[in-house]
Amino acid sequence: MIRNFNLQIERSVNLEALGWPDRGTAGQDGLRCNRAYMDLRGLSWGQVQEVLDLEKRLVGILQVEGDFKHHLAQVNHELEELYEDAEEGLFGLDLGVASSVVALSAARCIPFSSCNGGVFGDHHEETHPLVSFFVRPACVPLLLDIATAAQVGIYNSDDGAVVYGEILDMLSFAEHMYARQTSFDRLKFSRVDQVHATKRQHELPFSE
Repeated sequence: MIRNFNLQIERSVNLEALGWPDRGTAGQDGLRCNRAYMDLRGLSWGQVQEVLDLEKRLVGILQVEGDFKHHLAQVNHELEELYEDAEEGLFGLDLGVASSVVALSAARCIPFSSCNGGVFGDHHEETHPLVSFFVRPACVPLLLDIATAAQVGIYNSDDGAVVYGEILDMLSFAEHMYARQTSFDRLKFSRVDQVHATKRQHELPFSE
C-alpha cells in the first residue's frame, strides 16, 4: 500500500542562507556529496508534462484496490521497459518525486538529491518524500505560493532548500509548478541573486 507519513508541514525560507554552486560544479559528479547525483539542469516544461503524466498514471495504478504487490510489479516492469528502450521515463528518479525534480529544473533551479522515502514499501535513504535543490532568491516567493497551494513544505537546508510532503501532494506541487511556468520564465536573475547579496528574509510561517 502507499504509505502516509503524517508530516508536520513548515514553509519558511531564509534568503540570506541560500547559496549557488560555483561555475562548472553542477556539471560534475557528486554535487553536495551525493554519489547518485545526476546533472538534470535545463529540462523543459514539455518534459515536465511528460513525466507528470507518466507519474500520475503509474501512481494511479498503485492506488487501485487489489493486489498491491502485483500492481507494483506491473509499474516496475513498465519503467524497466522504458529504460531498456532508451526512453527518458522518470530519468532514473524515484517514482512520486520525479516530476517535482524535473519541474524545479525547468524553473532554473538545480535539484541535487531526491527520494520518495520508501512510500511504496521498499527501503530508501530518506524517511519521507523530498527533493533538495539550489534556488535563486527571486524564485522563492513563487515557490512558497505553490507549496501552499500544493500543501507541501519547504525549508532551508544548509545553502539549499528542501521541498517535502506526502506523495500525492508532491505530484500536486509539480502540477502547480507546470501551471505557473510562465511566471517562472518571466523571472529575471541578476548577479545579486547569484551571489545572494540580498539581506531580506522571505518567510511564510506555517505549520499543519
